[in-house]
Amino acid sequence: MSVESLTAPPTGRRTAPRLTLADVMRNQAKTNPHRPALTAQGREYSYAELHAITNRLASGLAEAGVRRGDTVAVLGSNSVEHVLLQHAVAKLGAALAVLNWRQSEDEVAYAVELCRPRLVFAQPAYRHLVTATQRPVEPVSPRGESDFYERFVDPFAADEPTADVDAEDLVTIICTSGTTGRPKAAAISHRAMIARAAFAASDMRLGADDAHLAWAPMFHLVSADYIFVCAVLGSRYIVVDGFDVEAINEYLHQVRLGWFVMMPGAIGTLIERLRQDDRPVKPIRLVGAMADLVPPEQVRELTSLLGTSYYNSYGMTEAGPLTYGSIAPGTYPDHLGKRFTALANHRLVRADGTDAELGEPGEMLVSGPTLFTCYLHDEEATNASLVDGWYRTGDLLRADEDGFLHFVGRTKYLIKSGGENVYPAEIERVLMACPGVVEVVVVRRPDPRWGEIPVAFVATDRPVETGDLEAACRRELAGYKVPKVFRYIELDQIPRNVTGKVVRERLEAWV
Repeated sequence: MSVESLTAPPTGRRTAPRLTLADVMRNQAKTNPHRPALTAQGREYSYAELHAITNRLASGLAEAGVRRGDTVAVLGSNSVEHVLLQHAVAKLGAALAVLNWRQSEDEVAYAVELCRPRLVFAQPAYRHLVTATQRPVEPVSPRGESDFYERFVDPFAADEPTADVDAEDLVTIICTSGTTGRPKAAAISHRAMIARAAFAASDMRLGADDAHLAWAPMFHLVSADYIFVCAVLGSRYIVVDGFDVEAINEYLHQVRLGWFVMMPGAIGTLIERLRQDDRPVKPIRLVGAMADLVPPEQVRELTSLLGTSYYNSYGMTEAGPLTYGSIAPGTYPDHLGKRFTALANHRLVRADGTDAELGEPGEMLVSGPTLFTCYLHDEEATNASLVDGWYRTGDLLRADEDGFLHFVGRTKYLIKSGGENVYPAEIERVLMACPGVVEVVVVRRPDPRWGEIPVAFVATDRPVETGDLEAACRRELAGYKVPKVFRYIELDQIPRNVTGKVVRERLEAWV
């Protein structure tokens, strides 16, 4: 699927060609050919080398039938091949659908059919998740054990493939769960990725000398977006396969980093490792993410150990980063305010659509060039989220008199566990299918390691084994979505409002 602009320029007027990510890579290869572009699995690529190999890969994909507007999917842990595929499809005007290997077979199969890829590249460890999708599946290994390079990297294609790529063509598709528990495929364009890089440069003050350490799964925007953010900035993208604390610690002592992403659940382990290493770390501009969900003592110690500020981020797959806020080393301020970027517009609105007053919580609406294009092949979800040019985030924030924004909650109840979005509805759907279960309510509980964890309140009409409920969740859901606590409750004890809707906040108070 390719989204074309429907607005033609006025007769007799010219418009400048719109910049694409294919243009960016070509320009970097000309201007900064020897600058380091990519480090992964012992391999180093300069911008000239990265441009050359992704030209050859794009040509190989074109020979395999990939065309402008097509989708190619990838399923696997962080790897150099993933990065090469992303740059290659950008040169063809195609999009890379990044699948979540943490999801169950049913969830992945649903996402694949939603994205309708021409090819699926899957690592052997995760290939079983896509064998039933009836889509062509190609093997790709993070250790060079497959014939990926022999089959798809055309050694004779010296020039960039010819493709009429537009800035509004889709380039990345990230599958994100919806409140129904089924994935939605957020489709992001060249235009949006370039705008997100502008945010990194203007608001985060990142530049060409600030490398990005991509250890978080590449189905997260903090790794997926930065493949292109680094290309726009002319900086280096470093791939680490997951939270390898030893590898991460070595890079901290060897490479200057820009935004060093740290998620709840991983911070404590890193702090312990840093305590054991007396070497000075290289400069870091910002560390962390989502300060709202991190224990204050961890913020204080991590910033002190690394000698940099903690990044109080706010953003989402559909809109990219939106606010900037930082906490100075070794401190923890009285509030966790965030300032909104100048590169987008925002409103805080009441449920009736009118603007919220100063200090009053309102739903955040966003418009601007960082926004995604649509939910792929889901017109209903797109129309519900993109209204009159505004994206409805579903998040409640309030503004103070100093211009800071403060996160309040979510209009649609969401659990944020270790950086992952967990919607109660998807857990409740699985548990309600278990014999003996008559009603389920899933709520969040603060957790010192993960930020928040899911807790399930279960009403039954006969004895039910907790092990059976947990096993059902593990069969159907990703591991991080499985409730950490199951509590049994009488049906008439579930708190409800006058319209019969469950009041989750009262259940939260019980846990």
